[in-house]
Amino acid sequence: IEAPPVPPLPPEAKKEAVPLPPTVAVRPEPKPEPQPPEPQPEAPAATAPNPPAARERPAPPASAPPEDKPRKGIETGVAGGTSQEEMSRYITTLFTMIDAKKAYPPQSLQRHEQGTVTVTIKIAADGKLIDVTPSAEEPRRLVSASLDAVRKAAPFPPLPSSLKKDEADFQVPVVYKLQ
Repeated sequence: IEAPPVPPLPPEAKKEAVPLPPTVAVRPEPKPEPQPPEPQPEAPAATAPNPPAARERPAPPASAPPEDKPRKGIETGVAGGTSQEEMSRYITTLFTMIDAKKAYPPQSLQRHEQGTVTVTIKIAADGKLIDVTPSAEEPRRLVSASLDAVRKAAPFPPLPSSLKKDEADFQVPVVYKLQ
């Protein structure tokens, strides 16, 4: 079966080509540069690979005046005239010394226990260990091993001279991770 031929359109029905409007190049609006977050005082943490405890701290309550809360670690150093960079180097040194003395408890290895134990270390100006306390009591074997590692690593280097304090507290994570 053949299709019937299509009759040609009458001349008045033919449409003239309508010119398209000129194309305009649209530039995307420049994105605003990300602003760095305002520095918030926080307890120090050693610069370890992704220390979760150091990054996930709740903001201090707005009702408490800053002089009422105890100052620790980097915040104490910066407030005491020590640069944040100098305090970070000191805390990194603490972390490295403790990590070198850390021993993974055999039972924790068998049970595949992993985690990070944050310890608060009180150090005298001459580097002598005054006190060490864990931030949590569990897992018990890892906490005990962390306290032992801190005691074995002591004495520590003297506090930065620009700190001008008789003693200082530092929070240092002790990381236990199975390879």
